Amino acid sequence: MAQRNLIFRFRSAGWVLITTLAIACSSKQVPIGAQTGLGGAAGALGTGGAGVAGAGAGGGVGGAVSTGAGGGKADAGASGGAVGADAASGGAGGTDAATTTDAGSCSASFSNTLTKDCTTASDCVLVRHNDCCGNVITAVRSGTEASFATAEQAFQSCVPGCNVRGCFHADAAENGQTLVATGQAFAAQCQGGRCTSVVTTGSECASDGDCAAGEICVAFVTNLGPTSTTTLSCRGNACGATALSCTCAGSDCTGFFSGICTVNAGRLACDDGRK
Repeated sequence: MAQRNLIFRFRSAGWVLITTLAIACSSKQVPIGAQTGLGGAAGALGTGGAGVAGAGAGGGVGGAVSTGAGGGKADAGASGGAVGADAASGGAGGTDAATTTDAGSCSASFSNTLTKDCTTASDCVLVRHNDCCGNVITAVRSGTEASFATAEQAFQSCVPGCNVRGCFHADAAENGQTLVATGQAFAAQCQGGRCTSVVTTGSECASDGDCAAGEICVAFVTNLGPTSTTTLSCRGNACGATALSCTCAGSDCTGFFSGICTVNAGRLACDDGRK
């Protein structure tokens, strides 16, 4: 009887096991040990910078590890991070684009480079500075013309779009004066120990006879492109009673740009040397 009860208990346990397995297999037709685990939490999307990685992998209960649904979101987050990095690069580019050159600082740098100290007007010479709209007749210390040329080139390179601005003004002295009357000319003067340019007006003349004693009628030739303008003005005759020549009267051309002195038919001429 005891043996029969034992056999019955084993059979009951067996039926319970078979019933449990049948229920499990009927609910999901996958082998035991290969069931898919629950997906990891979705990763947060990247917001401009590096994306926040999601918890992509989930552990399967009793079986192989599978990739959770959150894995795809993690990738999206990484993509978002890349986009953020690109945006950051774009921001840097925007900073570069916003960097512009201040034309006023170019003028200040140019002026600070010039050598203008002087004791008398004879220490100064006239040069042409193009301010991107026209020439400003500028006085610098004699002997510094080469450094002026370097400063002028640097200024032209510094100002954005210089010479293509569509603006124009006539030749002007540093004080803004222009030649508006016959007999006027640009001249270099020493004022307060600094060379500066001004517009001077000499007595108009047609010949030496129109000038006061000790003066001669000097021709000042100003060249602007294909056009040359000659202004006649009375100036002191440093040659005195000796024959007129640039050796003794050449000082009348000092400060008039290049001051190229010539004597033709008894008249002293000062050419600005501009072609």
